[in-house]
Amino acid sequence: MSAGAPVAVVTGGGRGIGAGISRVLAHNGYNVVIGWTSDESAAKQTAADIANQTSMGTVLVRGDVSDPNTSDELARAALSEFGTLDCWVNNAGYMEAGSLQELTGDQLRRCFEINVLGTFYGIQRAAEVMPSGGRIINISSEAGIRAWPFYGAYAPSKFAQIGLGQVAALELGAKGITVNTVCPGIIETDMVTSKWDSESAITGKSVDQIRNEVTAETLTGVLCTPEDVGEMVAWLASPAARNVTGQSFCVNAGVTLH
Repeated sequence: MSAGAPVAVVTGGGRGIGAGISRVLAHNGYNVVIGWTSDESAAKQTAADIANQTSMGTVLVRGDVSDPNTSDELARAALSEFGTLDCWVNNAGYMEAGSLQELTGDQLRRCFEINVLGTFYGIQRAAEVMPSGGRIINISSEAGIRAWPFYGAYAPSKFAQIGLGQVAALELGAKGITVNTVCPGIIETDMVTSKWDSESAITGKSVDQIRNEVTAETLTGVLCTPEDVGEMVAWLASPAARNVTGQSFCVNAGVTLH
């Protein structure tokens, strides 16, 4: 652990995009509280990566972000272990794929519980304990900027997440807390691979065909990585972004220009 260093909470910080965010923040001098839900081995591996590559400390906290007690536990861990809380990243997410005719109310509800209610609880708790200069960063999606077909539960929840961040920015600016949203495009994580499996079943395309089509939409010909998202988060958490708030930033190799 690095005493006196800034401290970040990253929900869903043990795998996928969240792991990339956790690693990049640690490389930028943050002690990190890593929230995780179901994959303990991945969370432990992320913590081990940080320990091996940096001098920063980590704490692992298990919980479901749709339960307000989880946000309480994450904040408590930051304060008890490191003494402060400077950055809160609402990254934990849930995805359901399917046509509007096939999706169920339960699937829609679960997307909103994790993606919107979880972000809501995180913002509430962070705002209670953060000092002036604190940063709240929500991880939405390109699907919250431009809807995707067959994601009638996921995309609306990501639109809502962006709106929630804007409301928070309006309310918390006077306290010196900035709130911004990062909107990743397609990044090949386990969640996205599962999405491609579902899309393959719906459309009849192979997973490789879907991957190639997605890559072809980028302006650079390269899919973004979890670390690309982490670098944007690290910038928003840095002094360079002290007066940036209420904004949404796509990290998607320019796909939204198509």
